[in-house]
Amino acid sequence: MGVLAIKARKNDTIIEVGYLSSRSASQGAVLKYIIKFLTEDDIQEIINLQDIVLAKIKDSDTYYPVSKEVLKGLLNNGDTAMGVVISEELVGFCIIHLPGLEQGNLGRDIEMSEEDLNTVAHIQFIFVHPDYWGYSIQNKLIKHVLNIVTDAGCRHVLCTISPKNYYSLYNTLQWGFSIREIKEKYGGLLRYILCKNISIDVNPRWHEIVTINRSDIEGQKRLLEEGFQGFDVSKGSDGFIIHYGRGHTRSTSER
Repeated sequence: MGVLAIKARKNDTIIEVGYLSSRSASQGAVLKYIIKFLTEDDIQEIINLQDIVLAKIKDSDTYYPVSKEVLKGLLNNGDTAMGVVISEELVGFCIIHLPGLEQGNLGRDIEMSEEDLNTVAHIQFIFVHPDYWGYSIQNKLIKHVLNIVTDAGCRHVLCTISPKNYYSLYNTLQWGFSIREIKEKYGGLLRYILCKNISIDVNPRWHEIVTINRSDIEGQKRLLEEGFQGFDVSKGSDGFIIHYGRGHTRSTSER
């Protein structure tokens, strides 16, 4: 049902049109952007954008690239790709993947039930052109992912982020995701596994809050084993700090 709902929505190719303030242009100038669904015809443009991003990243561990072959397979198997276009150039990209009961479902990493596994959507391969970092393009993509998968009947959205990637982590946590696990993925790369339950309309209230340096992976794993979740991130004097807490979601009667 979810895949059919997304396909029906994709009949409208354009998702959003808007304007960004240009940092380099004269005062009052704006950049028009278009967010749209992408197809197999856009694969080379996606790969070209990825190459630009990879050339700019200082630590290659922070991003695991997608090959043209894998990308083609995902799109042929019904995955949904979205892109942000400015001046006819692709500057942002992400994929929505509905994994079902496949072994790669990230819900397995956080011990979801089989019933819940069928309600999972993944955000995959999200990246933005370096010239447009800081323009909230990633946030715009996440917003539309959440809208689309909610309409498709999904209940949980999961993704992976490198513990070294402050900005992606910050953006994602601000949307109500939380760190649920830390594991090696993609051939040995350390990744946070983040999850958001979109079937509830109120984010958890956090208590017993603990802050810990992002480099203290073993300490974070202990917190996760004790039932804590990472819900925020902030800059510290020595790298950046992850905020962990125990969550409580208010019932309707408590609101």
